[in-house]
Amino acid sequence: MKRWQIRGLTSKRVRAFDPEKVTARGLPETDPASVGLGRDDVESIWSAVVDFYKTGFHPALGLCIRRRGEVILDRTIGHARGNSPDDPEGTPLVPATPKTLFNFFSGSKAVTAMLVHLLVQREQLHVDEPVATFIPEFFSRTVVEFRTCLPRLQTSTCCKTRNASWS
Repeated sequence: MKRWQIRGLTSKRVRAFDPEKVTARGLPETDPASVGLGRDDVESIWSAVVDFYKTGFHPALGLCIRRRGEVILDRTIGHARGNSPDDPEGTPLVPATPKTLFNFFSGSKAVTAMLVHLLVQREQLHVDEPVATFIPEFFSRTVVEFRTCLPRLQTSTCCKTRNASWS
């Protein structure tokens, strides 16, 4: 049984194009050496993205990485439209660019949770610390409670705005 056919489900694939022809760059990428990385480090990351694109599971992928506030990688690969599994042959292809919007839905919650736990492990963050300690505008502009902490923020149980009706 192939991995993508578990439980009788089949995975539809998209056409993978020549990566050089469907890769777009966004913001000027900072020299990685200026932020303590080598060019090989960045290219190794991008190579993994290209390899994943070649599997045909996704018509497009985008990745932007900042280190110490500088953009070290801002690229997309593939097509934003025209290369879905159900598109007929000959559908116009629209290349993905770094400005292309991707529907990620709630996928970022898992990444955010992992990063919060990493910061807690490194003792750079405490989950019971009010969010307003780190982002003062958070209390003054949007949230009713000053003591709102990360767990409530991550579970979306805190966000009544000052202007919201209590009824």
